[in-house]
Parts: sequence; C-alpha cells; structure tokens
Amino acid sequence: MKRSLTLTFTFLFIFNLFNVSIAQNGIGTFRVGSFYDGTAWSDVFNKKLKEADRYALPDLKGSPYEYPDFTFGKLFYKNNLEGEFPLRYDVYVDEIQIMNGEEIGAILKTKDIHVNINGVNYFLLGYVLDEVYKEGYFIEKIKGDNVSLLIKKRKFYMEGQPAQNSFIRAVAPKFTDNEIYFVWFEKDKEPIYLPNKKNKFLALFPENKKTEIEAFLKENKIKFNNIEDLQKFFTFYNQLP
Repeated sequence: MKRSLTLTFTFLFIFNLFNVSIAQNGIGTFRVGSFYDGTAWSDVFNKKLKEADRYALPDLKGSPYEYPDFTFGKLFYKNNLEGEFPLRYDVYVDEIQIMNGEEIGAILKTKDIHVNINGVNYFLLGYVLDEVYKEGYFIEKIKGDNVSLLIKKRKFYMEGQPAQNSFIRAVAPKFTDNEIYFVWFEKDKEPIYLPNKKNKFLALFPENKKTEIEAFLKENKIKFNNIEDLQKFFTFYNQLP
C-alpha cells in the first residue's frame, strides 16, 4: 500500500511538472493515459543529455538531426496517444529527443513507444544489417496489409582537417545523409534489408509471384536504390492477389 501511494505521488509530481512547463512554454498538452499503468514519465525520459547541443561546431556542415529544431509531435504508448511535446530525431545516434522546458533528454528505446513528427511515424524495430543485430527507428513509407516498405535514415560524420599548408585548404567537419530500405512482411517479424541486386531482391518474395514481379521490374526499369521506384513496386505488389 505504501509503495502504491509512493508511485502515485511520484507520477502526479512528474505529471504536474510537465504541465507547468507546458503551460509556461506553450508547447502543447498532456493527457493522463496508459502511462499510469506503471510506466512513469521518469521511465520515458530515459536520460538527460549532458550537452544540450553536443554538435556545436562553428564550421560544421550538415546536421545530425532529421530537422534541426524541436517540433511539436505526438507521443504514443502502446498505440495510445499520451500527449504532444517538442520532439526531435537525432539520426546520427538514432534516438528520439524530447524537451521539457530547458531540459533535453532521450526517449526510452522500447517498441511500446512511437512518435509522430511532422506527420511521419517513427517506431523502433530490431533488424539485421551486415550480419549484426541492431535496434533503430524506422519510417513506414508504404503500408500494406501484409507487406510494408520501410526507410532507415542514417547520418555519417566526417572529421574536419586543418589546412596542411597554404596550398591545401582546411576541410570542415560535416554530416552526410544516407538511407536504406527494408521490407516488412509480417508485423511480428523483423524487417529485411532490401538488396540492390535483382536476384537477391527476387529471392525475398514468394515463388508463385516471381513471374509477375520480374515482368514489372523489367517493364518499369525499377532501380532498387531509388525510393520512388520502390514505392511504385510495393504499391503494385500490394495489389497482387
């Protein structure tokens, strides 16, 4: 009983803290929902970032973020909307950040939590790439009844180099964008990386549909590293009987 009261007061304190901050900063509203089943905001707010802007370099080119500024986004727990908060996706370290007043933290990485930023859903999945198992955030580009096309955003960082002499200019540090694509056949399985080679691509799909698939790929000159072509293919594939 004592532990239950302690948890209740802890939740109410965190809830009021967010509401006060939200009211002061005009950043949205919070609705008491399924977080009350035992997942407190202290669990969602996984860690406070030691540096508010850890990429503050004067000559940095590019950005580690999907969008550099925090944007009002929706946070869902087990598909229930819990509220709207300032959110930002740090692609480089693959984490969703949340801002509470002046404090910035990373959201706990769990498949129970997903967010919607600028109308785009970001959700956590396990996957295998280069024979290494990882977990990361995906975007669902094409949603089908059984098959979906997913995008995995990535950022690569290149260290800057000082000028070697008067003939060789300094190289500024920079982030470059990259994205790879996955197919998700069933919701209870991990997505599969889409290879760029035709034979490996075809091998992912059922044998009884390969004739139609191959004809479509050839007729439409589908490029496996082009998102518009992949969207066209998966729209076609989801219409197959």
